[in-house]
Amino acid sequence: GHRPCGECRRPDLRRFGAAWPHKAAGDPFAMVPEIDAVMRQERRDRTGPRRQVTLDPEHPPVDGLMFALLDRGDEAVLVAGGKLWLWTPSGYSGPLPWRSPQPAALLTPPSTARAIQYGYAPQIHPSAQGSRGLW
Repeated sequence: GHRPCGECRRPDLRRFGAAWPHKAAGDPFAMVPEIDAVMRQERRDRTGPRRQVTLDPEHPPVDGLMFALLDRGDEAVLVAGGKLWLWTPSGYSGPLPWRSPQPAALLTPPSTARAIQYGYAPQIHPSAQGSRGLW
């Protein structure tokens, strides 16, 4: 749910800002203060209705989104390669079996999720095999 660093990942930050859903019309990308203000607010609102979803293996979300699986004790998972990967302190494990729709809560801030849906390709940790990017 974090934006790319402006010092060590400036090109990624520009791509993220270009996909940012709240940028002003005509601006090539959103500026860091604008992005951070929205993300700060969205991190506080973890229980809003926009966060409640059903994950369907027939129509998986875009790669890079994080969810809490509500029927598995709120385990955190990453979507990568159309599969669910369980978060652990040492990386991701999986993929998890995923044969039917599952209730979940979106952990990724909604605006970040939309930036990813609008084309920003996040870096994905290599332990999530089958992912489209590398950390």
